[in-house]
Amino acid sequence: MPLINQGNLVGILYLENNLTHGAFRDNHLEILKLLCAQAAISLDNAKLYHDLKESRAREEAEREMNEMKSRFLSIASHEFRTPLTTILGTSDLIKHYGQNWPQEKKVIYLDRINDNVQNMVTLLDEILFLSKGEAGKTEIRLELVDLIEFCQELVDSAQLGAKSGQTIAVSLPDKPVNVSLDRKLLQHVLVNLLSNAVKYSFPDSVVRFELTLNEVDITFRIQDKGIGIPKDDLAQLFESFHRAKNVGKLPGSGLGLSIVKQSVNLLGGKITVESQENVGTTFTVVIPVPETN
Repeated sequence: MPLINQGNLVGILYLENNLTHGAFRDNHLEILKLLCAQAAISLDNAKLYHDLKESRAREEAEREMNEMKSRFLSIASHEFRTPLTTILGTSDLIKHYGQNWPQEKKVIYLDRINDNVQNMVTLLDEILFLSKGEAGKTEIRLELVDLIEFCQELVDSAQLGAKSGQTIAVSLPDKPVNVSLDRKLLQHVLVNLLSNAVKYSFPDSVVRFELTLNEVDITFRIQDKGIGIPKDDLAQLFESFHRAKNVGKLPGSGLGLSIVKQSVNLLGGKITVESQENVGTTFTVVIPVPETN
């Protein structure tokens, strides 16, 4: 029997009884017709509800995308404006007065231009990395990594950007640790967490970096003594362009922790955070040891 609503066929009701002759009498058929009419209405309503849910989901996704684009344009315009202003101002000074400067002064100003260009390149790289991840196009490239040497190099580099009196205390295993993983992804994780620890901790404080491992997991722990993260910001901490409300004028794009989270996920690991305002923050990253190791 056809299921028809408003002149449209929405389905078919099929019943069969091959055991009893004349099982479906006229009164039964009338009842079935009524049931078919109700079923047709119900199916149409279910389809309308499904379409409405899909439409709302699309609208919500579009709204979130527009919000993200707006945040990106706002932050990118600010992040690019500062280095571009510095580059233009510095190049203008060199153009008008550079011929009278000693070589040492020229080098200082040219280095300033180079640093600001690198900052913009870094921001673009971050956006590209996140875009590839969201599109599922990030390639995993496994290679054998000496974690002791790798971590020490990253810590030494982070120490160069430390504030006055800041130190990074390192705790590494005594034995060599060689594992097969994606070096770049791990670098994204540790560089961002170390630079944040240095940036948001107090002068004369100690940032602690610890690497431990067992047969199944590698654990990285980075702890700082600094401004901490407000409780209200923890839930959104790893969202793109989100910055905690207590960062003030400290520079940042709000992309670093999004990159950390995405990289940890691609490494098959997990990340947790413990923080208290004006006390400090501890990030713990746990990555499974690949079976090939």
